[in-house]
Amino acid sequence: MPSENNSDQVVGELYKVLFPEKLFAILDDYEEYDPNNKEDSLYIREKISVNIDGKSINAWGYIYNKTLEGLDKIESGDFLKR
Repeated sequence: MPSENNSDQVVGELYKVLFPEKLFAILDDYEEYDPNNKEDSLYIREKISVNIDGKSINAWGYIYNKTLEGLDKIESGDFLKR
C-alpha cells in the first residue's frame, strides 16, 4: 500500500516497454497479481507517479497488497542495500 508520507521513497528501475500486454502477463504471474482477484493478490499493478531526474512521470508499478504490520521499514527505500 502506498505511504501517506511524502518523504517515503522506494528505489527502483524504470523501463520503457514496447509490448506491455505480453510483458504484464509474465510480470503479473511473477508478482502474484490476479486482475480478477485483487483482494487475494500479493501485489497490485497500478499507475503510480515516479520521480526521475527531478521530473515526475506516470508509470506502472506493483504495490504490496498485504499488511505491513510486524515488518521492518527499509528507511533508505532501497531493498538491495538493506
